[in-house]
Amino acid sequence: MFEGFMNCQRKRDEWIERVSAKQMHQFRVLSHQVQQLQLEHVRGRTATSTPVPPADRSQEPQAGHRNEPKMSRLEEGDNIEHYLTVFERLAGIY
Repeated sequence: MFEGFMNCQRKRDEWIERVSAKQMHQFRVLSHQVQQLQLEHVRGRTATSTPVPPADRSQEPQAGHRNEPKMSRLEEGDNIEHYLTVFERLAGIY
């Protein structure tokens, strides 16, 4: 009886670990998305408030985009449609 209880507890603990890991991954993905949206919002706000003439844009350095956000890698269990949507948004910004 005690061994059955211990097996049940072990299975429960393993399930909790799996769920916890999945939730942590989802949290990281959502945090990344929030950061992307905030960055997009800030860039949209600064672009409308201080427009740069086209001549100045051509003189900006193209390499070394230090402030560019990095997309997280597509991992197993991720929603591919959402990943591609975020990619398209980022591609539109840059």
